Amino acid sequence: MKKKVYRIAALLVLVSISCQKDPSIVVNNCNKQVLIDKQLYRKAPNKFFDVSNVILDHDCLKVTYYHCGSNSDGNLMLIEGEANQNKFPTERNLRFSFDTISPCLALISHTQSFDLTPLKKFVSNHIILQIEQWKKPIHYRY
Repeated sequence: MKKKVYRIAALLVLVSISCQKDPSIVVNNCNKQVLIDKQLYRKAPNKFFDVSNVILDHDCLKVTYYHCGSNSDGNLMLIEGEANQNKFPTERNLRFSFDTISPCLALISHTQSFDLTPLKKFVSNHIILQIEQWKKPIHYRY
């Protein structure tokens, strides 16, 4: 019985030592993925919403927006339609799409984050994000 307890204890120590975090690895805590789809870029719904702030945080693009509806309603997407490969650094054209089915009960504020890693190019470590609902270009360096 003692051997079994020692084996379990040794196994637990071994597991706890091998599961330590590597500080060089950045964990991506984005809520959603950017969608790369030319057709969706052109046809996605665009119900009333207003972008109030956009912040780049590592590989996440955090957007704060207002929309008309209820608190739990609505779906915000970030869609990439086309990249301008002729420029250096490459420019990616994006837009937000928002859809809701609720009637306008109140003006609601939300913050959503999008994982930008699908937009990365291996030939460069820098792209420019041109977002339709945001006037300033965003320089994404990775």
